This record gives sequence, structure tokens and C-alpha cells, in this order.
Amino acid sequence: MTDDTTQGAGRTLLAPGALWELTCATTAKALAGGALQPIKATRTTVVDAGIPFEVHVADLPPEAPPQPLKPAYVEDGFDPFLPYDPALYVADLSPTHVCLLNKFNVLDYHLLMVTRAFEHQETWLTLADMEAMCLCLAEFEGLAFFNGGRIAGASQRHKHLQYVPLPLLPGGTGLPIAPALDVVRWEGDFGATPLFSLAHALVRLDPAWLADPRDAAARTLDRYWALLDFVGIERGDDERQTRAYNLLATREWMLVIPRSQDAYEGIAVHGLGYAGSFMVWDEARLQLLRQTGPLAVLRAVGEPPPDLRPQAAG
Repeated sequence: MTDDTTQGAGRTLLAPGALWELTCATTAKALAGGALQPIKATRTTVVDAGIPFEVHVADLPPEAPPQPLKPAYVEDGFDPFLPYDPALYVADLSPTHVCLLNKFNVLDYHLLMVTRAFEHQETWLTLADMEAMCLCLAEFEGLAFFNGGRIAGASQRHKHLQYVPLPLLPGGTGLPIAPALDVVRWEGDFGATPLFSLAHALVRLDPAWLADPRDAAARTLDRYWALLDFVGIERGDDERQTRAYNLLATREWMLVIPRSQDAYEGIAVHGLGYAGSFMVWDEARLQLLRQTGPLAVLRAVGEPPPDLRPQAAG
């Protein structure tokens, strides 16, 4: 049996420029062999404040059992990454992180950056995590995101970041939230978009840093801590995070959003929601999303901005 803590140890680390080809080849083999099981869905668009949110509605047969309102969060027992399915293995990113295909993907070529040894999903991101993220960003243009805990939409307790190619959807350009990013207001190093109306902050990243992913990781980690501090997420005295949050990053920017709950009336939200992409299990939840509005859903599962929070008496 494979040693859970060293699975894949000893393989050659990812060669620069090889990740996209490996991702495509592994995807083809995993689809043919049945290891990769994409969720079949119909895509539609819900426009809110000029943002064309892409919504994936699961194509379930009428006899399918009711789907859960939100993903189960496994605290104990089964860990899909120890050991991981070898058919989903793409590459060794670093001595600490392995790159896998997301078994139940909605978006094509959805990658996971998983710690080789167990670390809890609700621990702070580290230099090693940032190096894995920067290695992916350097390979091909994409969106990295992290669901910091169950309340932020994580469904597995084993730490993993995620990566999807850009544009987010075939035939598109960039991200659906581009209109919100176009109107970001900057104050010093930090920015926010008025279209969100929730607690969040962005910082700029320099794509030139990615020429040296380890140096980029150190610079990005500094900005990660600065973002957390700016949105009021305290570091605490140990490795366990003090509050749930989502993190999104491209080559040009990084965004952090504190979270208050994992779903809105059965509409589960994780990091991709703040990029402009939702997944719903049925037409009823699609109609709820249309009626409520995607931005209102994002606000409901986030936190109010500082100027809208209740003030303490005194």
C-alpha cells in the first residue's frame, strides 16, 4: 500500500512550461478511464449590475435523488487526497504540493494544488502554499482560489488551493466580474469595487514576479497578510485561521472576502462565486438566484463593509 504521507515522493518536479500539456493529457486519460467524472450542467447567464454571472444548472435525470443544499464537510474519516487517485495525478509542483485534477469538475481543466502531507483546510496559507499557487500562475493564465474553511465553501478538510484556466468559460474573455474590477477604487495599496457592497479588499500583483515563483511567493504572502489585516481578519496565536474567507488571485491582483455563512437558502457559494460563477442543482434554485440577484446572494454570505456594520453602543 502507498504511504499516505509520501505518495509520489521521489518523482521529478514539474518542468517549467509543462503544466498545460500535462493537464490536457491527464484529462484525456482520466475521462477515458472514468476517473474524472464531470458534473453535467447547462450554462446560463444572469446579469446583475452589468456583471454577466455564469450559472451552471446541473443536468439531473428526473429520477435522481434530491441533491444536498451544500457540500458535506468531512471533519473525520475519509480523505480523498491520502492517498489520491493516481489517475488524477498531473504533476509534482514542489516537495510539499502535488497537482491533481478535480474529480467532480464543472469547469474544464480544473486543478487542485494539494499538500502532500495532511494540513487542515482551516489553517493559514503558508509560503509553500503560495509557491504552489505562483508556479501554476507562471505556467498558464488562470484564476487561483482558496476556500478558507467550511463557511467559505470548502468541502474537504485536507488543505488544497484550486486553479482554473482563463478565460473562465469557452468563448469568453477574462472573468465575468470584469465590470466590477473595472471600477475598483484604490486607496494606497488596497482597492475595493463599489459593485460588491460587502467587506473585501484587493491588492495588485506584478506578473513579472512570476519569473521566479519562489520570490513571487514571498511577495504574495506578504500581501496576503496585509489583505487579511485590512479586512479585519486577525492572525491569532496558532496555525488555525480565526475566521472564514475566500481568496482569489490572478497574475495581476489578489482578492480576499470574509465569509459569514456557506450558503444562501440552498445556493452554495465558494470562491468562484466571487469570480462570477455559480453552480445550482435545480431550476428552483436558479429561479431563486434570478429573483434575489447574484450580488445580493454574495452579500448575504459575506460580511457588510465597515461603513454598514452596526456600531457598538458606548
